[in-house]
Amino acid sequence: MQLIMLLDKLVNHIHFLHLRHLLAHITVQS
Repeated sequence: MQLIMLLDKLVNHIHFLHLRHLLAHITVQS
């Protein structure tokens, strides 16, 4: 059970970083 929670946090963190990276890309292009 604990492992699943940890994985969930990790996925959310990676997703957030990816979103921020995409946002940075968009602001650079415009």
